[in-house]
This record gives sequence, structure tokens and C-alpha cells, in this order.
Amino acid sequence: MKRISRRNFLKVAGVGAAALGLAACGGAASSTASSTASSAATSSAVAADVTIKVAAIETGYGAEMWKKVTEAFTAQTGIKVDLTTDKKLEDVIGPSMQGGDYPDVVHLATGREAALTEQFIKGNLIADITDVLSMTVPGESKKVSEKIAGGFTDTSLTNPYGDGKTYLAPMFYSPCGLFYNAGFLKEKGWDVPKTWDEMWALGDKAAAEGTYLFTYPTTGYFDAFFYALMYAAGAPTSLTRLPTTKKASGTPRGKDLL
Repeated sequence: MKRISRRNFLKVAGVGAAALGLAACGGAASSTASSTASSAATSSAVAADVTIKVAAIETGYGAEMWKKVTEAFTAQTGIKVDLTTDKKLEDVIGPSMQGGDYPDVVHLATGREAALTEQFIKGNLIADITDVLSMTVPGESKKVSEKIAGGFTDTSLTNPYGDGKTYLAPMFYSPCGLFYNAGFLKEKGWDVPKTWDEMWALGDKAAAEGTYLFTYPTTGYFDAFFYALMYAAGAPTSLTRLPTTKKASGTPRGKDLL
């Protein structure tokens, strides 16, 4: 079984997609068709002998989702996928990585208790994937960058080293916000706070009655909301600098944001 580096894997996947697209076009000259068929055959032969290792966290979508994704990928590119999924992915892939056997692709968020992604970042173990953004999505005519909303690959989350390169890729995005129990506030005779000062004052009042005014589900949910809150309270440059420099968090504006 032949293994392949991440960059070479992406090149093979890209060539395979381009060859399939050309082969599907009719009306070409015989020399072009022959060249295309030859390229497609070469790419298919290379892909058929390639296996990549993918480790993905099992979320609410379940493991079956990942199986369908990898099956579709193999059908499109011919590249086989050795898939590992688990709700506690760090515990599963940790021992093999300690022995030097790393997955080619890891789907794992930051902010988890095991902090494996952060360890990768700190140890400079994450590959530069900036070039992936300019690649064409297999089976489509659009580039990867065109499938991602603006601004999502130009943050400290995707570019942790501040060097203008992308190392982590966003998978999805969704709105985050606050909602409140209107019936509970009405029962207590409390007004909905309209300023942060009113929020803190109401929080103290609720705490005196043994009630927590604010909560969130688990690590990750509040993080996502907090970034948006910091962005609204400050400026994009403040938010970009804050997680990467201790100096920024020590400034008056940084303290206000925190």
C-alpha cells in the first residue's frame, strides 16, 4: 500500500479532477482527446495505488457521515481513505502519533480539553495549506476559496502564526447569539438589560437569589460567541492581535475587550 505526502496527495487529487473534467467534454480534436485520456489513465493509475489516513472527530452527525464523504472522495479521485473516527479522537490517535505515525488529514477543532490541535500549532506540526484555496473542488468548476465566505481564512484561527498563510481550514459556520427566558424575567419583574452595566447589575441581583443569569452549553460554543463579541466591542485589528500577543492583552483597550 503506497502512502503519499499531503502536498503530493493534493496534487494527485487536483490532476485527477481536471482530467475527469476534460474527458467529459465532447467535440475536442482527436489529439486532445487522446492526450486527455492518457492523462486521465495516468492519474487513475497513480490514484489507485494511493491511500491517505484521515482522522476525524465524531460529532452529532455521527460516523456514518464521514464514511459517505470518504466513499464519495474515493469514487471521484480513486484515492483510498484509511478512516478513523471517534468521539474521543485524541485518545485513539495519540498513541500511534507518539510512535511517529501521524494521519495525513486531521479534522479536530481548537478549544478542546485535550488541546491536541493547539499542541500541533505550538510545535509547528501543521502544514501550510494556502495553495489548497486556489485548487478546483473535485467534480465542480469552483475553487476552494470560492466555497468559503469572505474573511474566514484571514484570522488568527486559520493563520495562527500571523505570516499571511493558512494552516487550519474552516469546515462550517453558523450564527451565535444570546436568547433569554422572557417568561422568567416577567415573573421576576426584571427588565431586559439594554447595556452591559444593566447586564452586570441584573446578574448581581439574580445571583443574590441563587440564579445564574448567563450560561452556555460547553467549551466551543461560548468561544465562538466571545470572538464575535470582541469584534463588536473593539476593532478587527484588536481582535487579530489579542490572541497572539501578550502585549495587546495588557493594553487598556485589550483589558476592556477582556
